[in-house]
Amino acid sequence: MLSKAVFLLVAVSLGAQSGFAQDDHPNITDVEVLAEAVSMFSLDVFNKLHTESKNLLFSPLSGHSALSMVMLGAWNKTLDNFHELLKIEDPYTAYIELFQDYETMPGIDIVLANGIWAKPTFPIKDEYKGHVGHIFQVEPKTIDISAPKGPEEPINAWVANRTNNAITTILPPSFITADTDILFLNVFFLNASWESPFDASKTQDGEFVTESGETIRTSFMRRDDVEVEVGEMEGFAAKVLRLPFKNYGFAFYIALPNENETLSRLHDFMVNELHDSELFFAHLQTTKVNLYVPKFQLTSTLNISKKSSMGLDFLFDPDADFSELSEKHLALSSGVHKVFIDVKETGIVSTETPVFEGRQSRDSSEDFVVKRPFIFFVRDDVKGLLLFQGKLSDPRVTEVDY
Repeated sequence: MLSKAVFLLVAVSLGAQSGFAQDDHPNITDVEVLAEAVSMFSLDVFNKLHTESKNLLFSPLSGHSALSMVMLGAWNKTLDNFHELLKIEDPYTAYIELFQDYETMPGIDIVLANGIWAKPTFPIKDEYKGHVGHIFQVEPKTIDISAPKGPEEPINAWVANRTNNAITTILPPSFITADTDILFLNVFFLNASWESPFDASKTQDGEFVTESGETIRTSFMRRDDVEVEVGEMEGFAAKVLRLPFKNYGFAFYIALPNENETLSRLHDFMVNELHDSELFFAHLQTTKVNLYVPKFQLTSTLNISKKSSMGLDFLFDPDADFSELSEKHLALSSGVHKVFIDVKETGIVSTETPVFEGRQSRDSSEDFVVKRPFIFFVRDDVKGLLLFQGKLSDPRVTEVDY
């Protein structure tokens, strides 16, 4: 009998080529090797989803972490496919360090957690339980079929607790069926304040030109004569802006194509020229600018099992080998990745046009106006890890499903 597994990811922010082995780079730490793999994984995902919707949002770290947990149960060709997908063969020493660091990190509200739920009759190997407990701090729980509001309710409550109620429902009623034997879940939550918050009283409406060329009005946050890190991308006509969060080395990045370029051409450059995403974070210099950044809120839900273009078909193959997880023949039946970001004056939880008049301040600060589509990242600059990535083509679109 074929058992069915469900794979889910939740990430919340408020406020290609194969990987390389560490043996070839003896001076590189485990976390740096993981960061490189996550960067390549992120570029692959972005390239495959870029045309799916006007706006895009996903969490490279959340996805990579959850898939690495599932990979612990894989064997033979299925394991080889995981290595190719995740750009790394052994991320586990790095994940042990990462989970410990994020759990004890002072001054910032961050949660990276995994969960496993299984039916009482589904046998999970003791060795797999030991591995996920040691690496990901996970103790498999039992799916409570007798829960008064359905077996989904306790799992949704766990997600709500881990995300401070930013996401309260990941599993709709009747999601868990008689065929669901095991469920994997990842939650990544980040609530961060800007190092220098925007003044909400200065937020004004202004014009934003969407990817289709339509001019719309949206709310722009504003800071005058502020020192930020700005740079020109190497090989493509685009500017990159870094906005740091306080208390730790996390930052929000915007990659803005120049007026004579487009987001689609930047995407083509990424597909054809980039090995990973690190080019976006190089060559930045501190500059004083008058800054205008759109406020936006975005929730995305990705049905992974329906995206054959993502290279994840092997996960849902009835012949997939997860014999390191269970003696019972297992195949994943569905996968969902849900992400939320809220970019506002205080940070992330993730009128007239004269506001863009191009004036010069007393200190001759230049204007940096984000009034056309851009790519964005949230990055742990200390570890080099990509936490969130996406694009904003139309601020009016607050929910995307693909």
